[in-house]
Amino acid sequence: NGCSERRVGIALQPHALSQALPPPVVSTGLGRTLDPSRPSSDAAWDRGFDFEVISDYSAGGLRKQYAESRLRMNFAFLDAMAIEGLADGDQRSDEALEVLRSEGAAALHELRDKGLIGALGVAQEFRSVDVILRLLEFYD
Repeated sequence: NGCSERRVGIALQPHALSQALPPPVVSTGLGRTLDPSRPSSDAAWDRGFDFEVISDYSAGGLRKQYAESRLRMNFAFLDAMAIEGLADGDQRSDEALEVLRSEGAAALHELRDKGLIGALGVAQEFRSVDVILRLLEFYD
């Protein structure tokens, strides 16, 4: 929801700038865009920014989420990004997987191939095994 990314960025900034310590390894999720023009209607997100959370797995949406995550954490490079927010048997998840297949996965591979993301992954609830297996088809 953005708030955690901001907190991580603030907490790790001194460590990231240190010459004496190895750089931190940072991972965050993809699949949700925050819309600041609309207040949140979901009580599950009430501890973060008061923005509407919109699922977006399109190429443009994933690139935007990557850029916004980098800004919130104030890191030039993200070690890993993971697709999240999908569930077995959910029609919206099936539609999102199709968008990932048709355009989103290529955008993520492009970011990785340009050296902007270290690794791509999946962050799903364990009960979403089918979604995890379907997502693995997108990764090499």
